[in-house]
Amino acid sequence: MGHYINSFSRNIGLVTDTQQEQLRHARVAVAGCGGGGGGYIAALARAGVGKFSLADPDTFDWVNFNRQYGASAATVGRNKAVVMGDIVKGINPEADVRVLPAALNEATIGGFLDGVQVVLDGIDFFVPEARRLLYRSARERRIPVVVGGPIGWSAAWQIWLPDGPSLEAFCGFTPDMPEEEVLIRYIVATTPGGTHLAYMRPASIDFSNHVAPSLGTVATMLHGIVASEVVNLILKIRPVRAVPHYFQFDILTQQYRHGYLWWGNRNPIQRVKIWYVQRLLERGKRERASAPATA
Repeated sequence: MGHYINSFSRNIGLVTDTQQEQLRHARVAVAGCGGGGGGYIAALARAGVGKFSLADPDTFDWVNFNRQYGASAATVGRNKAVVMGDIVKGINPEADVRVLPAALNEATIGGFLDGVQVVLDGIDFFVPEARRLLYRSARERRIPVVVGGPIGWSAAWQIWLPDGPSLEAFCGFTPDMPEEEVLIRYIVATTPGGTHLAYMRPASIDFSNHVAPSLGTVATMLHGIVASEVVNLILKIRPVRAVPHYFQFDILTQQYRHGYLWWGNRNPIQRVKIWYVQRLLERGKRERASAPATA
């Protein structure tokens, strides 16, 4: 014990001693500890964030190996939040880590957000109800939420502040909206840069079976970006550019797009994108249906 100052001394110069102490005493909540969340946790632990609240009901499996920080032969079958909690303690034995190896719901969300300064959304894309609960609850408690997504070869990210648009209004969700439409509206609202659309193969995306391609190198690129935004939210080194601002960088096409999305999905251009994504998914269904069976 007592190695904190030496462990994070190389941060000094980019942050001050006082700012490092702020990170040491900051609590960050990460909902979902897999492809996005696991990398965020590790990056923030190495930045010297000293308190974590981690939640994930899932366990590691071999299908996670291409992109999830905590996935290894030694962790297959272990809960993701528990594993990432161990990784945090391995980086900073003094860290205060709360682990919830269960789903977020009305019964668990309050304790999960207790004392938290920033929330990171690492929830599986195909679990929209937990995401909506997280954003609604964080907003009620006036906690900012940072989200990122490895979309194709793109890293896309946004910051949601309590005084800004709500997720529900920005995406245009309604209480009785079908899950597939919720997913379409969410992905269109959070990746308006669209740098990935030119090369994504529709047949590789199957919302009905919760399948979409992802690449570990892109997830790793995203981890550093999102974690850096969290550090800035805590330290306030520069002004925060929150939703309706959006950001997307594509390493394949080498495009960086950022802007201000007026009216969210009510924007006429967004409505066209929603229609376009719906057509892409329908095309993907036809392509999969006509593909020859494989042994």
